[in-house]
Amino acid sequence: DKLDGLGETTGTSAAPASAAADDALRALVSLGYSSADAERGVRAALDAGGGGKAATELIRTALAKLGGR
Repeated sequence: DKLDGLGETTGTSAAPASAAADDALRALVSLGYSSADAERGVRAALDAGGGGKAATELIRTALAKLGGR
C-alpha cells in the first residue's frame, strides 16, 4: 500500500494513514497525477491537519498543495 508509513513519526508529521487518505491517493492518480505526486499531495494535506478529514477534503487540499494542475 502506497500510504503505509504515513502514520509513522518522521519529523513533525504524525498523521495516521486512513481509508480516506487511500481514497484520495487513488482519486489523484485517476485525475492524471503520478503516484509520486499524488502521494506528495496527500502527505501535504495530512500534514496540514487533514488526518481526520474525509477523502473529498483531502483531495481538495492536495490539489491546492500540488498547484491545482
